[in-house]
Amino acid sequence: MQKLSSLGDASSRLTLAKAPKKPELHKPETYPWTGAWGGPDRDWTPAPPSGPRLRICRPRAAQRVARIQNAEEVLHRPRLSRELGESLADLWSVLQDSRGLRILRSKLQTEPAAGITRRALRALVVLLPSDGSKTGPLERCRLPGDVDALVHVLDEVSRKQFEEARDLLRRPQSLEADAPSAAIIKLAVQVLAYLTARFVPLQASPPVEPVEMTALEDTGSSAAATQKVLPSEPKQFPAEVQKQLLKNGSLRRAMLADVCLDSINFEGHNMQEAFMENASFRKATLRRCRLDNASLGKVNMTACCLEGANLCEAMLDAAQLGQANAVDANFTDASLNGVSMRTSNLSRANFQHASLQRAVLANSRLEGSNFEDADMTGCILDGAVLSKANLLRAKLRSASLRSTRLEECNLDDVDLSAADLHSITLVDSHALRAKLGKASLMKAVIKNAVLAHSYAAESNLCGAQLEAVDLTGANLTRALCRSSKLTNVSLATAQLVGISFDDAKVDSSSFAETDLRQSSFEEAHLSGAAFHKSDLRGALMTKSDLSQCDFSDANAAGIGLQKAKLHNSNLARLSAEGAALDEAQLNGANLEAVKLAASSAKQTNFDHVCLRGAILSGLAAGGSRWEAADLSSADLTGSSLSGAFFGKALVKDVKLNGADLTFADMSGAVLDSAILDSADFSGANLRDTHLDQTNFSRTCLKNATLQNSTGVSPSFVNACLDGTSFSCAFLRSAQLREARGQGTVLRRARLPSADLAQTCFRDLEAEAAELEGANLQQASLAAARLVAAKLSGANMKGAQLQGAKMQKANLAGVQSQEANLQGVDLREACCESASFANATLRSANLDCTKLVKASFEGAELTDATLRAANLAGVQFPRVILTGADLTDAAGLSCNLSGANLRKAKLQGVQLQEACLDGADLLEAWARSADFSRSSFVRARLVKTDLGQSVLLQADLEGADLLLTNLEGSNMEEVSLRDACSVDEAKLQRAKLRFADLRGSGLCFMDVTRYSNVRRDREQVLLDAALPLT
Repeated sequence: MQKLSSLGDASSRLTLAKAPKKPELHKPETYPWTGAWGGPDRDWTPAPPSGPRLRICRPRAAQRVARIQNAEEVLHRPRLSRELGESLADLWSVLQDSRGLRILRSKLQTEPAAGITRRALRALVVLLPSDGSKTGPLERCRLPGDVDALVHVLDEVSRKQFEEARDLLRRPQSLEADAPSAAIIKLAVQVLAYLTARFVPLQASPPVEPVEMTALEDTGSSAAATQKVLPSEPKQFPAEVQKQLLKNGSLRRAMLADVCLDSINFEGHNMQEAFMENASFRKATLRRCRLDNASLGKVNMTACCLEGANLCEAMLDAAQLGQANAVDANFTDASLNGVSMRTSNLSRANFQHASLQRAVLANSRLEGSNFEDADMTGCILDGAVLSKANLLRAKLRSASLRSTRLEECNLDDVDLSAADLHSITLVDSHALRAKLGKASLMKAVIKNAVLAHSYAAESNLCGAQLEAVDLTGANLTRALCRSSKLTNVSLATAQLVGISFDDAKVDSSSFAETDLRQSSFEEAHLSGAAFHKSDLRGALMTKSDLSQCDFSDANAAGIGLQKAKLHNSNLARLSAEGAALDEAQLNGANLEAVKLAASSAKQTNFDHVCLRGAILSGLAAGGSRWEAADLSSADLTGSSLSGAFFGKALVKDVKLNGADLTFADMSGAVLDSAILDSADFSGANLRDTHLDQTNFSRTCLKNATLQNSTGVSPSFVNACLDGTSFSCAFLRSAQLREARGQGTVLRRARLPSADLAQTCFRDLEAEAAELEGANLQQASLAAARLVAAKLSGANMKGAQLQGAKMQKANLAGVQSQEANLQGVDLREACCESASFANATLRSANLDCTKLVKASFEGAELTDATLRAANLAGVQFPRVILTGADLTDAAGLSCNLSGANLRKAKLQGVQLQEACLDGADLLEAWARSADFSRSSFVRARLVKTDLGQSVLLQADLEGADLLLTNLEGSNMEEVSLRDACSVDEAKLQRAKLRFADLRGSGLCFMDVTRYSNVRRDREQVLLDAALPLT
């Protein structure tokens, strides 16, 4: 007897047999069974059969018995309970152990989809009940607590669940070495062994092609046995098929439901509109068959050959096509919902407009397949290979493409919303306008792909690698791209609102004109990326590497760039108000016309940065660096730059109104035409700065240093210069009007033509300062130190210099009218042609001072000292020199008319041709003085001591000589005409030869009594009325 077909485990067996060799029926005694076909108890004997006949056998009961026996032999109850209990206990111990649980989670996160641990877990999920409220390593799987509960659950498992779990564990596999993975795999294998006893197949048919099958031992060993199975011989059609062929001449509209057609060859047959639901075509050959509109629901086509078959509009819902060969098959408009095509070969298959919802195509080959407009919602394509496939407008929502490889595919307008694309590889493909919303592209590899205008909002691209990908105009709103790698990727005009590129590596990619609002690039590497005209408002780029990036014309208000590296980047015209750049590195960057108003840049590095025309008002940049930066025409109004370093920076035409630059270092900087009005430079370092027309008006420069600074017409009007140092500075025509300061240092400073009017400097240190032509009008320089200072031509009208130290100072041509020089020290100073009219020099020290042609008209020099001073041509009219000390002073043509010289010390003075007309020398001491040719007309010389003085040719006409001491004086040719009280003067040993004594009241006898005048009348001029004796 030759078997023609078999159908699974629940169908009757149809056999076509030859006539059996049996005893003659007309001999009842020879028939072995009584009552069967004319046995001994029958009265009639049927005629012998004329030929072969069809026998119907029903082995259902025998099959059940065999299955029970097989289960008892293989897995008898005592052993099953013990082994299942041990496996279940091992898994519970792993789940309760924190270390084992951690190892298990790590394994599940890193293992690919085809890994044995994940497949074993998925098999348990299929077989065991689920709990949607729980999450964890077992993926919502509710694990029973004991073996009895587990057996009860397994008894309710359906055949479909069993086959799905068996397919998951059928592939080549090997056990992992770690205990957590082994526990899961061992339990899955034990459960599958138990269910195999329940669902024992009636027959095991070999596959169509040799396939390597790997057996997994349930003991957890790492060794696996591999065996190759060869194809079986082709079989003839079963009766049902023959019946259809005899009836219709073909299998069109054939009714073959629940029929077992395993390993049958239907090559080239027409099976259009056939009804074959629940049929079995395992390892059958359907090459080039026509199955249009066929109903193949729940059909089993495992390892079936469908090469070139036509299944247009066919219904294959929940069909099993695992390991099938469907090369060049046509599934156009077919319904393949829930179909399983694991490890199948679907190369060049056509699924256009087909419905593949929840279909399983894992590890399948799909080279050149066409899925245009196909509905693949929830489809599983894990590990599949789609080379040159066409997925135009395909719907892959919530699909799983883990570890899938897509090469040269067409994904235009594809819908991958919420799809799982973990570890996908996309090479040389294009996906214009693709929908990837909420898709998972973790660890995906995408190369040379075109994804322009695609929609990938909220997608997950963590760890993905994108090389030479075009994402122009794509929508990646709130997408996750952490730790991803982008090389030469174009994201121009893309929508990237809220996207996360944390720890990503982006090389030479373009984000031009993209919308990156609220995006995150923390610790990302974005070297060479282009953000031209992008919207970066609220973006976060903390600790990112943005070297050589292009941010020109971008809008980045509120962007976070803390500790970011922006070396040599282009930020020209960047609008980033309220940005945070603390500790960022921007050295060498271009920030021309950038807008950083109200931003924070503490400890930021702006070395060699170009900031021409930048708007930095309100910038908080304490401790920042600006070495050699170009800040020309920048606006830093109200900025906080405390402790900032501006070494050799170009700060030309900069606005720093009200800026805080305390302790800033601007040494060597160029501040030409800078506006620093009301800024605070306390403790700042401005050494070697260039200050052409720099405006420091109302600026606080307390304890600042401007040593060696240079410039023309800098303005320090109303500035605070407490402790400020201008040592060795050269500031021509500097404006310091109304400036104030205590302890200001101008040592060796050069301030020619400086305007210091109405300034107030206490304890000014200006030794050797050059202030030629300076304006010190109404200046207050009390206790100033101007030793060796050069003030020639200076205007010191009304200046307050009381107590100033001006030794060896040059005051030639100084205008000090009405100045207060009380207690000033002008020793050895040069005051040639200076004017001290109406000035106060009380107690001033002018010893050895050169006062040639100086003017002291109306000045007060009470108690002043002019010892050894040069008074040539000095004008002292109406000067108050009460108590002044002019010892050894000398000067030709000195004018002291009307001067008050009471109690003055004139000992040894050399005042030839001096004019003391009307001078008051009451009690003055002028012994050994030389007043040759001097004029004392109407001078008051009461009690004046002129002993041993020289009054040669002096004019004392009308002078008051009451008690004047002229003993031993040389008064030859002196004029005492109309002198008063001459007779009461002391003229002992005085020389009065040729003196004019007319009107003096002296007679010749008086003259000869005190003088050595010869006794001839002609040697003196006396009044004619006076007698000679």
